[in-house]
Amino acid sequence: MSVTLIFASIIIVYLLHDFVKKLLVWFKLPPGPWGVPFLGSVPFLLGGPLHKKLDSLRKKYGDIVTVSLMPYTEAFIMEVQRLARLVPLGVGHAATEDVEFGGYRFPKGTVFMANIWSCHSDPNYWPDPEKFDPGRFLNSDGSLKTKVPSFLPFALGKRQCLGESLARMELFLFVTIFMQKLTFLTTTGHPHPKAESVDSFIINSPKPFQFLVEERK
Repeated sequence: MSVTLIFASIIIVYLLHDFVKKLLVWFKLPPGPWGVPFLGSVPFLLGGPLHKKLDSLRKKYGDIVTVSLMPYTEAFIMEVQRLARLVPLGVGHAATEDVEFGGYRFPKGTVFMANIWSCHSDPNYWPDPEKFDPGRFLNSDGSLKTKVPSFLPFALGKRQCLGESLARMELFLFVTIFMQKLTFLTTTGHPHPKAESVDSFIINSPKPFQFLVEERK
């Protein structure tokens, strides 16, 4: 990867981060991140697959572990992306000229939106789509699925998210560091947060929730 491309990716991520912060102010949305309600899932994480796998890998390799050794962690992140539906309608694109497709004519300037929310909720592809299940992204032998129909967290086409590779690396680092160092628990009087969002046409954000974070020894 060239230095120019790396620099451009960093700038794009910074601008997107700043844009999201402004959206939170404009629409008075509660703070993210979306993954935290799922990180607080006691059945999955309190002595669950992620902690057990990380602990076994740390004993063998230390704190630095390659992505290829952690397919369940990647599947966990992918399921968060699917169920969160962070940008439900993606980013609009306009036709630069008149075009015909599927028997329909679209004049120049027509704006197209990718309904990512629908793709990630279609029961034809996702049985019990509202259930959080990282196993959807694993093969029978436990390896990560490389091609998953109807999974579009970074949109699609030639103009899909330019920062996808960088975002995937960052998400993996964030989750593994969280799970290595912390345990997420529900507190008395505050049940496990539900996967509910503050509905928005542009970007989804989780509803406010409370939980306990403890340092792992």
